[in-house]
Amino acid sequence: MAYKLDFILWAVLNPLQIAVYYFLWVSVYKYGGLEHVAGYSLSNMITYYVLSTVVEALTWAGIEEDIEEDIVSGNMIQKMTKPMSVGEYFFFEHIGYKLLEVLLIVIPTLLSGYLLFGAQLTSFPNLLLFSFFSTTAMVMNFLLSLTVGALAFWMKKIHSLVKLKRTALFLLSGGLFPLELLPAGVRALFDLLPFKYLLYVPIKAYFGEVRAEHFLFSIGWVFLTYLCYKLVWRRAYKQFQGVGV
Repeated sequence: MAYKLDFILWAVLNPLQIAVYYFLWVSVYKYGGLEHVAGYSLSNMITYYVLSTVVEALTWAGIEEDIEEDIVSGNMIQKMTKPMSVGEYFFFEHIGYKLLEVLLIVIPTLLSGYLLFGAQLTSFPNLLLFSFFSTTAMVMNFLLSLTVGALAFWMKKIHSLVKLKRTALFLLSGGLFPLELLPAGVRALFDLLPFKYLLYVPIKAYFGEVRAEHFLFSIGWVFLTYLCYKLVWRRAYKQFQGVGV
């Protein structure tokens, strides 16, 4: 029932969130007499925020508190003793959830973006690029979520940490605004971090504005995130004191 309520809630809230951004930026362009802001036309900017909402829904993984609950309840013992690894168990569960999310949240959000707010369509090659970078973003987000979730073996309560993580990633990945709006020095710092590959780069792929280096760094960051996940969970297995493990 909780999942059903989540789907209904986000199916309603996502178009409302886009509407807020829409009217905000229409006001900025109209009353500022602007044709472009940081290289974005009004249509580009609206499309950016529609895609920001879509990419976040597609790629976000919030399994940390599920891991915490399993540890507290003792269910983690069963998962750790199965042939399938804990990571694989959560991954397949996550994929099932995401398929429902695509049907019930992502598609309605896209339709509202195109039909109500005038988001731009793109070419088929750009859609393929968008799909590739959204997939790497989903994998990276999932691995980050697994890694942070493992901290519950030591911290027991990680709710505040999860909220901090989500807020930080939303800002650092370009969810709040396009990274072109940042001052040059701050933008250079953001470019050194992996987080733009969680949202900003998939959106730029939709616009056809990615280079070969983006493919290499995207795959590289996924690999490094995977190594972090393996390292933390190896220590977590040793830390866990559940009966029967």
